[in-house]
Amino acid sequence: MNKLLVAGSIILNLVFTIHFLYNKSTTWNPTWTNRAAVEAEEVASVSCSGHGRAYVDGLGVLDGNKPSCECNNCYTGNDCSILVSDCHVDADSMAQDELSLSEVGSFVSAELERIIKKLHNVVGNAVTDNRFVIFGTGATQLIAASIHALSQTNSSTSPARLLASVPYYALYKVQVEFFHCVKVKFEGDASVWKKSEHNDNITQVIEIVTSPNNPDGKLERAVLDGPNVKTIHDYAYYWPYFSPITVPADEDLSLFSLSKTTGHAGSRFGWALVKDKDVYERMKNYITLSSMGVSRETQLRVLQLLKVVVGDGGDEIFHFGYETLKKRWEMMNKIFSMSTRFSLQTIKPEYCNYFKKVRDFTPCKFFF
Repeated sequence: MNKLLVAGSIILNLVFTIHFLYNKSTTWNPTWTNRAAVEAEEVASVSCSGHGRAYVDGLGVLDGNKPSCECNNCYTGNDCSILVSDCHVDADSMAQDELSLSEVGSFVSAELERIIKKLHNVVGNAVTDNRFVIFGTGATQLIAASIHALSQTNSSTSPARLLASVPYYALYKVQVEFFHCVKVKFEGDASVWKKSEHNDNITQVIEIVTSPNNPDGKLERAVLDGPNVKTIHDYAYYWPYFSPITVPADEDLSLFSLSKTTGHAGSRFGWALVKDKDVYERMKNYITLSSMGVSRETQLRVLQLLKVVVGDGGDEIFHFGYETLKKRWEMMNKIFSMSTRFSLQTIKPEYCNYFKKVRDFTPCKFFF
């Protein structure tokens, strides 16, 4: 009997060992990492004659083309082997204007710009025609860059006033006070300013419009207008998860964040759509001096993420996100309906151009 049990045990162990070693169905096969490795090796095999480089997110990859060489200054051709005649390179290490040697635009992925514009066209939440696109380390850096760029146009000795509608995102106030901005001062509620004696149509004003608003989730419009007023539109939450997409945002300066688009907050990536070239240049200068732009690795990751999002027109991720938040709101509304002391914010449903129906707002925060 003992011999039979031992024999049976040996046979079972052999079966399990063979199954573990050779049956691929029980072995995790990380296909996406294999695919990434193949893409990286394919790019590394592209010869650019030592005068350029090919990148995984290089021009044409979104169209299914093989990555092409991006040539160094004074070289051209498919493999960067042709020396451009009469080309001058400023090699002075003590150049007075170092920014001229390190334009942040040189480190911006053109393919990522394309996929961002395609994403907005798919969702219908922003106009991208005739807009400059600038990347930042999250929307946080872009808020600071926007305030800096707009405050530089203030010729008055008095600082421009920064305003937002209550309840507003606390960072707007904290950021300005932390950096001790000389050209801008946080003044508070835009509605209070509009009714005050200080609203003289002369004092330079910057209004931040957060829509949907953080934290109450309502769609907002600018309170102030006039030749002395400049506006920053923070559209971080203007995605189908949180809000009906009522109209494409068509503003002079609009901010967006990857953390609210796909949930990848740790990548620290955001972008701005800017209409005015001078404002764009000042924002770009701020990004350059504060962080030398966004790393190419981050841009590559964002490109890969957004390619997946737009691959099916956003159907999978936006439907999943909306349905998930909708269920949470139904649960929370049921809980708060039993209370006589507390209530949740209520927002009238609106027609959503993305889902093609009237729908409720489903903000990511409960404001009660």
